[in-house]
Formats: sequence, structure tokens, C-alpha cells
Amino acid sequence: MTADRHPRASSIILAMVLVTLAVVCLIAMLAALLAAA
Repeated sequence: MTADRHPRASSIILAMVLVTLAVVCLIAMLAALLAAA
């Protein structure tokens, strides 16, 4: 996979990073709720 043949690779990686951050935030929120309860 080269940047010349796949110009959207960076955007796909960015999307994966955003999804990962969202999952981490959800897990952190669930952990906080369990700790509070």
C-alpha cells in the first residue's frame, strides 16, 4: 500500500483512530459508572 495508489489510506487510518478513541471513551465512562455505583 503506497500513498500514491491509495490516497485514502490516511483518511481510513484517521477513521480507525477516531473509532478507537470513541470505544476507549465509552469503556472509561462505563468504568466510572461502575465505580460510582
